Amino acid sequence: MWGTIARMRVRPGAEQFLFTQFHSMRNADRMPGWLFTHLFRSDTDPQEFWMVAMFTDKDAYRRNAESPGQHQVYLMIRSCLEGDPEWHDVDEADLVSGSGDAGRQRLGDAPAST
Repeated sequence: MWGTIARMRVRPGAEQFLFTQFHSMRNADRMPGWLFTHLFRSDTDPQEFWMVAMFTDKDAYRRNAESPGQHQVYLMIRSCLEGDPEWHDVDEADLVSGSGDAGRQRLGDAPAST
């Protein structure tokens, strides 16, 4: 999986509009290869949010990031923010989960016991 993590500060009172913009991205036809987007709020700063968006691979991520439609979504999200997001592009290195995914192996881990 490939994706991005963004740290952003939301303008006071713009949180609901931000949530609406993220929910508008649910159309997977517009974003081929998109897997999920998670939005987190800081426990210590209610205006600080972290977004994680993941795609099947780097090519799907790049196609989405470079698409005019995604740029329009970004502009709507950006209107909710105090400044530009801090972006970090990432390649998934490992998954630790209490669910059925726990057996998935990455980076040479030993197989999960059953």
